[in-house]
Amino acid sequence: MQSEEIDQPRVPGVRYRKETRQREEVVEIDGQPEPRTVEYTVWVPIPPRDWDRIIVNVLTCAAVVVTLLAVTGTTASIGTLLAALIPALIAYSVALIFDVVWLACIAVEWLERLDPARARAARIAGWVSLGISMGAVVAFGHHHNETVAGVVGSMVSLLAKGLWVFVLRYHAVPLSESVAFWLNRRRQKAAASVALAKQMRRLDAYDAYMLAAFGPEAARARQITTHAAPALGQAPGTVPHPVSDQAGAQSEPPAAPDPDNGGQDQDNGVPDTEDETVVRFEKPAKADTIRAALAEDAAISEEALLAKVIAVHGKPDTEREQRKLADTVRRTRQRIESKSKAS
Repeated sequence: MQSEEIDQPRVPGVRYRKETRQREEVVEIDGQPEPRTVEYTVWVPIPPRDWDRIIVNVLTCAAVVVTLLAVTGTTASIGTLLAALIPALIAYSVALIFDVVWLACIAVEWLERLDPARARAARIAGWVSLGISMGAVVAFGHHHNETVAGVVGSMVSLLAKGLWVFVLRYHAVPLSESVAFWLNRRRQKAAASVALAKQMRRLDAYDAYMLAAFGPEAARARQITTHAAPALGQAPGTVPHPVSDQAGAQSEPPAAPDPDNGGQDQDNGVPDTEDETVVRFEKPAKADTIRAALAEDAAISEEALLAKVIAVHGKPDTEREQRKLADTVRRTRQRIESKSKAS
């Protein structure tokens, strides 16, 4: 079937290529429509070659090839030098480390290419490890009375390193101070969120382990540590005092003490003091709440028990945390009931 060619205007100086496409059309005869596929050809403009991308790809391929040859030569030289002291397999494996280290430093420098301050440490470490690798190759040549050959052979690794420097310089585009600040702050926030999420998961797992392993003892230990810990911003052994309102008028003079009561309060006989005791009310542990509910009604249903726990400790935000709370309530009830039966 011959395809239909669509006539379309062309831009002078632009190359085109013919492309065959398909479209659906409906043929209707005597009121009976039938769809069919029709091929047609169009002229599609060909974009110009991206020579910058081609050159970068060629440079990267050249760096990879030169690096492979440099690693092969360095490993063979240092491995042969070490084979006189240790087995050959171990010697060549150890020799591979000399080039792997500076290649790993290049990888770190690539990851930190947008932050020159952080990439500086990897850059310095890469040059130091490269110098050690080159020195080992020169030592191999000197060991065989071919110092010149050793120096020439060590230059291959230097050339490979130089190619990677040019590749990194091409991709490491300098950022303005404002853009670098914005990017650094976003990275800090993302890293802080990830670290906090990991630590919260670790703490939750530790709490779950303590509850499963020690049961009520873990809840009591948590209460003891909570009461023993001082409040934030407060020195141990001190009690915070309420701050008086300084915006109001001057306070009235204190009333004279009743001589009949000897300076004591008329209500309960307790001497008046300026210090006020701060009482901090804390929620009981979930195990204590469950134990109290079972003491009231041993045949309480799972739903009612979960509702009492939620009423005291609050309802979790996500559905996953709600399922986790229901499972914790169920397991804690089973543990309490099993201990009560055993006793």
